[in-house]
Amino acid sequence: MYTENTEQFRNKRFDIPTTEEEGFKILDQIYPLEEKRMALDKTKEEFTGDEHFELGMWIRNNWIHRPEIDDPVLSQRYDACYAMLSGEEDAAYPFRHYDDLSSDFLAKYYDHLKATCRINEPVEEIQRKPRKCPHCGGKVLRIQYGHPGPELFEAADRGEILLGGCILSPDSPDYACPTCGQAFRRPYIIDD
Repeated sequence: MYTENTEQFRNKRFDIPTTEEEGFKILDQIYPLEEKRMALDKTKEEFTGDEHFELGMWIRNNWIHRPEIDDPVLSQRYDACYAMLSGEEDAAYPFRHYDDLSSDFLAKYYDHLKATCRINEPVEEIQRKPRKCPHCGGKVLRIQYGHPGPELFEAADRGEILLGGCILSPDSPDYACPTCGQAFRRPYIIDD
């Protein structure tokens, strides 16, 4: 599940989103490409049900369930996040159950994935590695093929590379965007 694949985010404190777009951007960072691929094969109901105790729990623990804080700015962000999630501009906290709020946002995130994820799009031919994805602005990473050792697993956990598996074909992409899934390949030049 996503928590197993995102060790680098376990100790990172994310900002509390105040708009849906901010929330989508945060989830795009922590929800791995392979999970996005599997999510697109599901219905919205299957996705929200399957992710209830994974991504839904993460949303509840990080965006809805407020820690005891004395920081007025952070408290305002929690209030704004709660209002965004509940759809109520002046929502009294807590107004709706956490599970309902996270489930509603998961359904919106599913729609976002359907609209923006390019996992099933054809591999784009490029001359050199793009710094940013031309489709979503995400960071494009090199794909490492073969059987990875501990160093490559650690590099993948740090978000430095993507692991491509052990099967390499002439059509295999060289790079991909972990945010939207668009893959890129440099053309191979064969000298005669």
